[in-house]
Amino acid sequence: FTLGATAPVAGGEIATQLSYGQVKHDAANTPKLKKTEFAVRYAYELSKRTQVYVGAGLGQEKKGDDKTNTRNLYFGFGHSF
Repeated sequence: FTLGATAPVAGGEIATQLSYGQVKHDAANTPKLKKTEFAVRYAYELSKRTQVYVGAGLGQEKKGDDKTNTRNLYFGFGHSF
């Protein structure tokens, strides 16, 4: 499942997202896979067609006894023609 929301904040827009997924055992009896992710992004309109944005995300993937954590950070400009 994925759940997200947006809201106006300080002249821009903040967006959040939470995702969770799970795959159960298959016929070969491989361990199940669980994945959880959370992300947040803030976008500010510089003009009618140009925006600047910054975001961050955290994730975790579990497969059997193995666990992998991920982190990301991004920023940039967007322009609509």
